[in-house]
Amino acid sequence: VNGSIVEIFEEECVADGYTMPAGCIKVALENGSVKYVMPNEVANVLRPRDSSDVTASDVADTRPQRQANPQPTGRADAGAARLEARDRWNTYEIRLQEIFMEYDKDRSGALEVEEFRALLRDFNQGRDP
Repeated sequence: VNGSIVEIFEEECVADGYTMPAGCIKVALENGSVKYVMPNEVANVLRPRDSSDVTASDVADTRPQRQANPQPTGRADAGAARLEARDRWNTYEIRLQEIFMEYDKDRSGALEVEEFRALLRDFNQGRDP
């Protein structure tokens, strides 16, 4: 299937709701769908187009486009909706960290199999995962 490179993610980031590793390539396929090619798949999945198929407009469209991230904003300059979203996110993040620390009994920074099973059991109304 033919397609065009839309974006090359030079650094790990979140794009289109997905975590993209550094080196991931976003490709728009001619059937209208999008494919994300992981760095370890590039050599096997991507191939150059036959030069007879390439037009001037294709060359312009295949250049990677950088999407600008919004600039960081201090609390005093943020709108009400952004403040609410920020505060909600911070609350969820803190609660998630508290839950993690509650189940990370050995304080290793990772949940071992039994620790993870305990978490799943507790969040599954006491049923084994």
